[in-house]
Amino acid sequence: EKRRSQNQYNSLFQPIPHFFGYEGRCAFPTNFDCDYCYSLGVNAAILIDLGYTGVMSVIKGLDQKPDQWIAGAVSYTHLTLPTIYSVQISVVAVSLKKKIT
Repeated sequence: EKRRSQNQYNSLFQPIPHFFGYEGRCAFPTNFDCDYCYSLGVNAAILIDLGYTGVMSVIKGLDQKPDQWIAGAVSYTHLTLPTIYSVQISVVAVSLKKKIT
């Protein structure tokens, strides 16, 4: 308005409000993101195929190359224990080499 009153701005400005939410804060996924999520999904499918229930798919060794990651499962009951106990979360190793048919 100040610039318009001084004849320095001749255009019409009409802002359009839009809430960006997560779309405004996210970025294109990296190769790590794609490899990690794919591994979690394949591991979850194998766990279901093997009849596991009440577990969460986990991938360990993320500081290594993807072909060296260790897939496994953590029981949900291990995740609900009070933090006052020093609990070593055990991971059940699952082979990713099993074919899913």
